[in-house]
Amino acid sequence: MACMVCGSGRFVPLHEDERFTYYACTNCGNTNVMPRDVRLM
Repeated sequence: MACMVCGSGRFVPLHEDERFTYYACTNCGNTNVMPRDVRLM
């Protein structure tokens, strides 16, 4: 999934807990949190 802030980076998983997966953009560092059973493509 492309970053909504910079438009060019990709989200990579940073950390996962029992409920959420935390992602960060490889280009600008913008973060995103998604429920654990939802995967960003």
